[in-house]
Amino acid sequence: MSTDPPPKPQLLLLETHPGLGASSVAQLESMGYHLHWTSDLQAFLKLQAELHPQVLIVELERGEVGPSPQDLTQLLQARDEGVPLVLVSVQNDLTARLQAVRSGCDIYLSYPLDLTLLARRLDLLLDPPPHEPERVLVVEDSHIQASYLGNILREAGMEVCLLTDPQLALERLGDFKPDLILMDLYMPRCTGIELAAAIRMDPTFLGIPIVFLSSEMERSTQLEALGQGADDFLTKPIQPQHLVSSVRIRAERTRLIRSLMSRDSLTGLRNHSAMKSRLEEEWNRAQRGQAPFAFAMVDLDHFKQVNDRFGHPFGDQVLQSLSHLFQRRLRRTDLVGRLGGEEFGILFTGTTLKAAFPILDSLRADFAHLDHLSPQGPTRYTFSAGIVSSQGPFGSAAALWEAADKALYQAKAGGRNRVYVG
Repeated sequence: MSTDPPPKPQLLLLETHPGLGASSVAQLESMGYHLHWTSDLQAFLKLQAELHPQVLIVELERGEVGPSPQDLTQLLQARDEGVPLVLVSVQNDLTARLQAVRSGCDIYLSYPLDLTLLARRLDLLLDPPPHEPERVLVVEDSHIQASYLGNILREAGMEVCLLTDPQLALERLGDFKPDLILMDLYMPRCTGIELAAAIRMDPTFLGIPIVFLSSEMERSTQLEALGQGADDFLTKPIQPQHLVSSVRIRAERTRLIRSLMSRDSLTGLRNHSAMKSRLEEEWNRAQRGQAPFAFAMVDLDHFKQVNDRFGHPFGDQVLQSLSHLFQRRLRRTDLVGRLGGEEFGILFTGTTLKAAFPILDSLRADFAHLDHLSPQGPTRYTFSAGIVSSQGPFGSAAALWEAADKALYQAKAGGRNRVYVG
């Protein structure tokens, strides 16, 4: 695992009043971005041609000062294709936002400028999460029909599990973990309606959409199916594209709901239960002889004093800033969660302790130098961490979790702002 951070995207700022760029450099650097700035339009255009930045940021009017509509048109014409435009303004009404949309704006922010919010929005623009194939369980007693449906969905890029024996449905649901069940209405040994009702009796599967695909035209039968837990009823024959669109829309909605249930609302990170579940999965994988991993617990130092001094809204900003630092600097395969309060967990997948430690310690050092704009001016905070390896003398994922927690408290007892190995 490489310890070198990824190249920092280049941001170019046209500032109305000098000072925003200089004050923003350290915070954006710590979040994984590099900022260039100027208050002169011609210099901005020159830098744009020389640097080919990944993002353009333009401060709009502040009082009587700011780029004119003609200036904005000129810099947009010089913008490289596909480069996002961020507009920052004192105006926050619908008229201003509509003008921003019409000018080709990708992100519109108002003062006071929240750099953490800006960085999170830029992350989604520049590095969107990869799309994972939708997982569909097809329950259809006809081998020919099941293969036909499977081919259509696979050609659309989905992962499909075909099941011609409905008696195996519960077993496949547990193994395959589908985003959606596509089911025939009439099958031998049990009907689709009966199977849907049986599936809904298990709380584990309550959130999985069930879509019936049948030539049944009787509305009362369709309503009965919906009443037993089905989510939709598609009538045969159905056009392949209609089938794909219907399945994809419902599967994506399921994923969104799952994500909301497993994510912390403040930071967007995985929540406590989701992290414990993933740690268990990684532990089982490591025990089967696959790649080792490291697990760290992180806790902000003296965080109660932050809330007591500046209030919970500012404390939330500090938590968001730390979570963004983790998301920006760690690999996609690494898993980060908020375990509760000011405590976080990091799962370094496929990584030895020797490789993970310097990365975590680098994050610690960078966060300690990050300015947070409090009501009384810039202020800094630190975190402590404990880290353990799956290759250590632990008999279970729970024991590894406990060891990381003990290492964290050793770091606290040792003076804070440090990483201890458990």
